[in-house]
Amino acid sequence: MDTRSKSFSLYGLLKFILVIIMIASVFVLHPAGSYLRDLGTAKRYSESDEFQERYNDLIHNITEYYVELKSEENIKSMEENLRKDKIRDHYGVLEESASTEGIVIDEPFVKEQVDSEIQNKFDRLYRIEQNLSNNVNFLYYIENFNTEEVYTNIEDNNPIEFLKNQTNYAYFDQYRADNKGYYNYNSNIMEMLKGTDYKVHTAVYKSLRMGDEFFVEGTEFNRNLSIYPKVRSIFIAAVITFILSLGILVRIIGRNSNGNIIPRKSMKIYNEIQIIIALFAIVILRSSVEFIFATGLGDIFTRDYRSEVLLASYMNVFLLLGLSFLRQLKNKSLLTNTISHNLFKVCFRTKFFIGILISFIIYVIANGIIVILMFASGNGIISLAAFLGFVAFNIYAFLYVQKTLSSLEKIMSITKEYAYGNYTEKYNEEDIVVPFRGFYEDIVRIKDGMKEAVNNAIKGERLKTELITNVSHDLKTPLTSIINYVDLLKREDLQGENTREYVSILEEKSNRLKQLIDDLLEASKASSGNLNVELQTLDLNELVQQSIGEYEEKLQEKNIEIRANAIIEDILIQADGKHMWRIAENLFTNVIKYTMPYTRVYIETDVEDGYGRIIMKNVSAQALDISPEELTQRFVRGEESRTTEGSGLGLSIAQSLTAIQGGKFSINIDGDLFKVTIEMPLSQSS
Repeated sequence: MDTRSKSFSLYGLLKFILVIIMIASVFVLHPAGSYLRDLGTAKRYSESDEFQERYNDLIHNITEYYVELKSEENIKSMEENLRKDKIRDHYGVLEESASTEGIVIDEPFVKEQVDSEIQNKFDRLYRIEQNLSNNVNFLYYIENFNTEEVYTNIEDNNPIEFLKNQTNYAYFDQYRADNKGYYNYNSNIMEMLKGTDYKVHTAVYKSLRMGDEFFVEGTEFNRNLSIYPKVRSIFIAAVITFILSLGILVRIIGRNSNGNIIPRKSMKIYNEIQIIIALFAIVILRSSVEFIFATGLGDIFTRDYRSEVLLASYMNVFLLLGLSFLRQLKNKSLLTNTISHNLFKVCFRTKFFIGILISFIIYVIANGIIVILMFASGNGIISLAAFLGFVAFNIYAFLYVQKTLSSLEKIMSITKEYAYGNYTEKYNEEDIVVPFRGFYEDIVRIKDGMKEAVNNAIKGERLKTELITNVSHDLKTPLTSIINYVDLLKREDLQGENTREYVSILEEKSNRLKQLIDDLLEASKASSGNLNVELQTLDLNELVQQSIGEYEEKLQEKNIEIRANAIIEDILIQADGKHMWRIAENLFTNVIKYTMPYTRVYIETDVEDGYGRIIMKNVSAQALDISPEELTQRFVRGEESRTTEGSGLGLSIAQSLTAIQGGKFSINIDGDLFKVTIEMPLSQSS
């Protein structure tokens, strides 16, 4: 057994290690693959995507700045043209034609739009100025061959030739784009140059100078390029590790340590729930990463790194999901371990559900045929007849569904009546629709069986009570004679110490037997309710004090101290005095027999929710390895050794006597602490 358990543990540990290795491989593969992909096509920084994107943005910036925006004064001069454009875009007509076509121009609205557009251009002007001021390596030369305007940041006598000798020289005008190693130019650049006389020449210093992002990214690129062989080796190792781990895991997953396929019953989570958990995990992962970057905790990572972490996490989630599906595929439970499969089984397990499904299909098909006849017949009479048939058929279906729901309501109602013991309710079977008729008949049969079982139980209880009564009477007659003769023997002048001792034992045991018979008879009557109850107003505190006085000597003999506490002085209850005294007698007898010597018994009286309460708490001399429900059963005692005399009927009698007076009886056990609570209805005069 130990060897098998150890083998199973090692086998499970192997699976766990393989999964961890595969997850780690994925986290290595994705960033390494992205790194190799970025460097694999770029042998130098000027060929990288980062360079192309930054270079393109700067060319777009200078073209927009010097060709379109130019200055604040130039932007302000655009106001009238912008106004005309907004009117044309919003109203679909030229400003000059608006009045002739009866269009009223909303001037405040147009002005608001124009002001917003001008402000956007101002913001754009300032951003481009800031962006250009932060660049050291970007070179440009812009000329207007018509006005001979020139904008440049080059100090050279032959600027165009100077630019051509640098890295990634590019040229643009309204007709063409020419470049030297620049591949990713933006078509918006030529769109801005359309209809102008501007020529744009740009380049980047061949030897990058310190002071801008070109230099930072170029330095980082060269550093990464130097470790390219190491990353490639790591990538290949991760691929081999992943494939080997996956191969081994595919081989052993879904099998136990003996190589046998794990039975279907071990698959406990439905596939739909697994998919939901996987999707939920993806949402949590994405939200967590977004939260980290949104709070600034992820500023040390690049956005690309965040994407790599997310994608690798997603791949691992789907890896675990795929392994689970593979395990089920091996033990042929992939399709059966689904909620939809189980619902399908439930729906087709009984004729009732099959009947409902068939009825629904017939209803849909019939309506479809009628609708087709209505619209596709081409004959007015047939269409009218189909329409009337459609109305009549759906009215019939509605009435049938209504009758079905009414039948279901009747079945639910009668089931509720049967649950509360009212077995006289019954419906005519003709009032129940055919699909529910078998269901209704089953419920009626269950009711008849329950009714017969109740009657048999009542009959059995009555016979048992009669038997106990008769047997008790038959036993008490000779027992009374024995007790009387023992009494006569005691009066004789008996010689010998042993003889007197024997007579004393006879007297003790005969009286004990008489008490047992009386208890058994009383318990039988109490449980069956065959006792007269004469309710009267009783003082609960006085009952407790009288009981304490009655049993004080016996309690002192057992070294048990009584602590009584009356929270309310006058607690008047509605109860039978004789039965309440018997309850108190049984409880105090129980305390004397089973309480640990040299401990205290706490008795408390109180009022709660219309009931007067007696609460008795004591520490048991023996461990109470028994439930409170068992203690109130007949002939059950709290101690298994039975070192004390008792019938095991005391608490059962007390509970029954409490119940026939309309009270409540409960027992609580906490370790060795025994607590009994009796609640009796308060008197109207209380």
